[in-house]
Amino acid sequence: MPLLDATRPAIDTTVPTPPAPPTEHRGSVVLLAVLSAGAAVLHFAFAPDHLDEEATHGAFFLVVGWLQLLWALAVLLRPSRRVLLLGALNLGVVAVWVVSRTTGLPGEAAEPVAFPDALATGLEVALALGAALAVAHRRASTGP
Repeated sequence: MPLLDATRPAIDTTVPTPPAPPTEHRGSVVLLAVLSAGAAVLHFAFAPDHLDEEATHGAFFLVVGWLQLLWALAVLLRPSRRVLLLGALNLGVVAVWVVSRTTGLPGEAAEPVAFPDALATGLEVALALGAALAVAHRRASTGP
């Protein structure tokens, strides 16, 4: 009696390996994290000055800084579509900056534009656009 029956297919006993996480866009994710961390550092650096002027402004700087830093870590550790979409919230910070520099926040005069705040805003705009492009690219590569 033969050990293998030629009429029956052999059982595949190999264990499939899980798919590797996508690495082709790792550089983009790192760049987005650096942009966010850079904006966070600027917010942390200027929070004490804003705390001295107005506690709510300083608190805003600290909250924004922590959220940007946490987002940078999140996008590095788990660059999912949802995490990338959260990067668009930086456009809200950009909107507050634009209002504070053009018409002024409610009850306050418009502030002059300075290099550090313009740099932070530029980082936030680049971050939001980059995150949106990453989401669009993921959608295009995986299909609808």
